[in-house]
Order: sequence, then structure tokens, then C-alpha cells
Amino acid sequence: MKRAALYLLLVIAGMAAWFLTYNGGEGGLSQFGAADESPPLRWWLTAAGGYFVMLVGAVLGVACRIIIERRAQGADTVDISLVRATFQHADFWLSMLASPLLYGTVLQTGAELPQGPFIFFALQSGFSAYVIVNSLLGAKGTATLIKPPTG
Repeated sequence: MKRAALYLLLVIAGMAAWFLTYNGGEGGLSQFGAADESPPLRWWLTAAGGYFVMLVGAVLGVACRIIIERRAQGADTVDISLVRATFQHADFWLSMLASPLLYGTVLQTGAELPQGPFIFFALQSGFSAYVIVNSLLGAKGTATLIKPPTG
């Protein structure tokens, strides 16, 4: 029950990001109406589909990272425990909790893209969500653009 409530909270937060980023105009998601009009159904379906695809991308990204970690430890096969490990991994939960903010960025950045590339952009953003979150948190082992001086 607690997980269902958390998923519902993520969906509500994602919807809030959609409201904040809808700005009208031309092209992509913004082509569906002027800023002073309420978004049409097609906009909502594209926005909801993009968010769902981004969440799928986040799951796939974490699963890929777990497989890479297991292969580095010498495993050459994957079993069903990968599914459970994916949904219990800390990177999965970091990605899920950060997904509304990340999706707001996806909407702002990709609003001018046609529907297909926009969905691909959302999938790609979800796949790399844990990398983005870790870099924002300054987690150990992540690449940084500027290394602090030593000494």
C-alpha cells in the first residue's frame, strides 16, 4: 500500500510539472494550443506517454547498471532476481523521486520536438536519470566536469 501511495505521489508531481511547463507556441508539444488555452487531449496524451516512457527508461537504466555490476563480478547469466533487484535498488528510487523534476526539464527542452523524437528523448532521459541525480547529489564515483584542486 505504501508503494502504491508513492507511485500516486510521483504521478501527481509529474502532472504538476506538466502544468508548470505548458507554454503554448509552435512545434512539438507546444504546437497544440496557445498559452492562454487549456491543453487539448492530444497534448495530455503525449505528455502522459512521455512521462510513462521516461519512467520505463529509468527502470531499464537501473537494470542495465545492475547487469554491468554483476558482469564485473564475474556473472555471465541473468536470472529473474534482476527484476526484484531493479525495483529495490537505491538508484531506482532516486530516479523515481527525481522524475517529476527531470520530466519538467524534458518538457521544457523537448517541447519543440515532434512527437516521436520527444518520446525518444524522454526514454533517453529516463535511462540516464540515475546518472543525472548522482551528479546533482555529488555522489562518489561520478564524473565531474571540473575537478577540485588537490593539495
